[in-house]
Amino acid sequence: MIVTLFLWLFYTLPAGQTSNALDFLTRNQTRPYTVRVSKLLCTDQPYKHVEVHVCNVKLQRNKPAVFNLHFTVLKPANFVRFMITMNYKYNTYTPFLEKLDFELCSYIANDWKKGTNKMADLFLELATAQIEWIKKCPYYVMGRYNVTDFEIRTDMLPQFVPAGDFRFDFRTFTENNETLLNFQLFCNIRARGVFDLSMG
Repeated sequence: MIVTLFLWLFYTLPAGQTSNALDFLTRNQTRPYTVRVSKLLCTDQPYKHVEVHVCNVKLQRNKPAVFNLHFTVLKPANFVRFMITMNYKYNTYTPFLEKLDFELCSYIANDWKKGTNKMADLFLELATAQIEWIKKCPYYVMGRYNVTDFEIRTDMLPQFVPAGDFRFDFRTFTENNETLLNFQLFCNIRARGVFDLSMG
């Protein structure tokens, strides 16, 4: 019920209130849960257009885990489709909430912050805070691109998320459906104190 209410509030906001939606999600306030990132996997390698050098999670004592993804673009790309699927683990991982799917380069150039896709706006708001080169799309330049010590914080997530194991699937691909990068981020959500956020 809590998750349903959140989605209703988020998706029914008028386009002009997109910034308010982002404030609602990313405001620095205490969440009733903690998030622990455990693993990052780059799947379906090797890729035709990209060579991956580093793909891992770094655990830190008394600090949130961070992930690292370093890769070299072997062929310039001016079309980058980005797809994110959030999966919740029941017996197996099952899609949870709506899939985010948009063309990165055209969206940054024409639609970002205009409220046409509030979830894409949120994703870019969070990603560009730690990865400056994302805004340079289209990626005409071949060479090394690094995502280093990217931190997943609870204030990046909605105020209410069910406790349990999650897997985020990230896939970027060309207009011919050729994979550029395909990686999975695993994390665990745990309730703080007496809160019960479980789905069971």
